[in-house]
Amino acid sequence: MQTEKEKMKYYCAVALSMTSFLIDFSCNAGVIDDLSFCKNDKDPPASLKAIAAKGPDGEMRGMASAADLYQRAVGAAKAGKDEIAISWIVLCQWHNPSVQADIKLNREQILSILKKEDY
Repeated sequence: MQTEKEKMKYYCAVALSMTSFLIDFSCNAGVIDDLSFCKNDKDPPASLKAIAAKGPDGEMRGMASAADLYQRAVGAAKAGKDEIAISWIVLCQWHNPSVQADIKLNREQILSILKKEDY
């Protein structure tokens, strides 16, 4: 028979595991949402800052949509140019510095998703 202390340890371990799972799940959802924005936004940028922003190729973004940048990221990821792929996704999210930080933090997961795309 378990003592009260052993039961408490068990319940704490279960609660900690559930919390860890939920945090991981919510982080993954954010990354997927960020990539979905890039993949599905086919409108050209409305801001002059976005138009003038430089891509990893050294050229101005111009009128390239977020979806265009996403396709470039997929191509770079599949070619093994991981830094360039991440740079394209970061440029897609140029307007959101906190998302840019999340992209850089979760780069391995993002690269894995990009490499699985069928373009």
